[in-house]
Amino acid sequence: TWTGREDDFDISELFGEECYGGLDLSGTRDLTALALYFPRVKTLLVEFWTPKDTLLDRERTDNVPYSAWLRQGFIHAPPGHAVDYSFVAERIAELSAQFEIKGIGFDQYRIHYLEPELAEANVFIPLVKHGQGYYKASESNLWMPRSIEEFEKLITSKQIRIKTNPCLRWNAASAVLEADAKDNRIFTKKKSTGRIDGVVAAAMAVGTALESDGIDDTEDWLAAIKDPIY
Repeated sequence: TWTGREDDFDISELFGEECYGGLDLSGTRDLTALALYFPRVKTLLVEFWTPKDTLLDRERTDNVPYSAWLRQGFIHAPPGHAVDYSFVAERIAELSAQFEIKGIGFDQYRIHYLEPELAEANVFIPLVKHGQGYYKASESNLWMPRSIEEFEKLITSKQIRIKTNPCLRWNAASAVLEADAKDNRIFTKKKSTGRIDGVVAAAMAVGTALESDGIDDTEDWLAAIKDPIY
């Protein structure tokens, strides 16, 4: 039984599997994160991009070992002061050749910069608009409170397997939730202690893939995913 903890498995075992993505694009300082959730085997992969030219400066600012994570293959660092989306598109093309990506949920921020790069890389995966705050995307009806609840269900029931990545672990440890009067919960970057792009992308991927109702929120799923994972 999967515990929801990280597992250093070989992704080749997922080749040909159906999955759904979540994409959180960055400007110059945040991370760009792509999550892929495989619903049949309840498995999650998250990849990260950060600008190489400012990596050491942001390593000191964020107080995390970006350069070590780069050497170890946990993040990508294309040259430049902002993430070059052509590298993201090329990687999505590689992943789409390995997995059956049915769709990618996305935040509208900067997506118009990525779309031509995807076309240039011959990537024609459906992009699914995902609401980020307390609103639903009219085209898809996806919104963050529902996606967080779906992700929460997998974490608290200990069903999900997550590919080992210390950058994702840091994102989860940095994440803070806030709720409205109806207890709809969203991530709040302003109150977070560090970058949270990977966990945002993960929630979007799960929300895009799953349609079940009746989430049980009796457990603290953020505490579960924040636990040190070895």
